[in-house]
Amino acid sequence: MVGAEAWLRALLERGLEPNHVTYSTVISACSRGGDVRGASKWLEKMLNDPNVKPNVVSFNSAIQAAAKAGGSKSGRISPLEGLAFLISAINP
Repeated sequence: MVGAEAWLRALLERGLEPNHVTYSTVISACSRGGDVRGASKWLEKMLNDPNVKPNVVSFNSAIQAAAKAGGSKSGRISPLEGLAFLISAINP
């Protein structure tokens, strides 16, 4: 996840424009690493980027990060918990 984030930061520093695949890849890397804050941060940046629109992969990766962080005792989150996570990412 650190490598993916560093790669995206380097891309941004060089003035290159990320797309939905770029952001989704970093969000997914954060999710696989259990970094819910990182996933939320990159989803928020994606939502604030006027040139990129999140898609189902972006949101699913962010929700998976929340689930892995222990959204419930079973390790799974309900649809309402997933929606609450997305809302918190959009409106921190």
